[in-house]
Amino acid sequence: MIFESSRFKVNGTNISSAVLFRVFPAFALLGVLALGACASSGDIDNPAERRLSWYSHLNGDDIRAACQPGAPDHLRAIFNGVYSEEVRLYEIRTLGEDRSLSSRVIGPADLTTLAKVGGLSSLFDPWRGTSRVHALDGEGWASLREALKADGLGEAPPEGLEVRSDRFYWVVVGCLDGAMVFNAWADPSDRFAALTFDDVLVALDKPENPLPRYEKAMRGSLEAQRRQDFLFRLRVGPKGLIDGAPIGGTVPGLGS
Repeated sequence: MIFESSRFKVNGTNISSAVLFRVFPAFALLGVLALGACASSGDIDNPAERRLSWYSHLNGDDIRAACQPGAPDHLRAIFNGVYSEEVRLYEIRTLGEDRSLSSRVIGPADLTTLAKVGGLSSLFDPWRGTSRVHALDGEGWASLREALKADGLGEAPPEGLEVRSDRFYWVVVGCLDGAMVFNAWADPSDRFAALTFDDVLVALDKPENPLPRYEKAMRGSLEAQRRQDFLFRLRVGPKGLIDGAPIGGTVPGLGS
């Protein structure tokens, strides 16, 4: 889960649970620890499952388990636009000659959607984010793969690179031509600034809003408190994410 519980929107007003976490700091720590508790099945529509398997999903464990010679292409790209504020998830799947591009944008929970509850599952709607699916043609897929290759996908990732929840980063993991690929880019860095695949991906998806630009939270603001409440970092290993440790705490390793 993208810690949607730390920020809600009611009638257009943002409400933070930062006070709760300052009073019960162990609750915030448990929320961070829960991110690495389970293996990902690849389903991030369910906010509860997303919360329990986020590290695994980010590392593409479900893709790794299915990747073998002859397996269909499957690519996942995740943009962290400050974890507690906006995360974008992109998934490209192939079935024969057909390809689909799915995207999901997760931001503040909008509790006004609960007014339209139509069943038990719809109680999760405020935390699902907005999603869309497109057919992806061969030309678009080729241009994206070319841009990813130019940006370093397929090359050895930068071991030891730290990606933080309160900063921008991209993680891309996939099974292409029957082999695993992985890389990560963190802002600020020359590698992040030089990325090209993000523009190609956004052009293919045609979202309502462009990718956000990083803004430093004002000291003492609610945004700064939210970022601090759920601060965690991940490190890059030779083949994937090798740990998921909250700053000041410990979480079991994800493996590579």
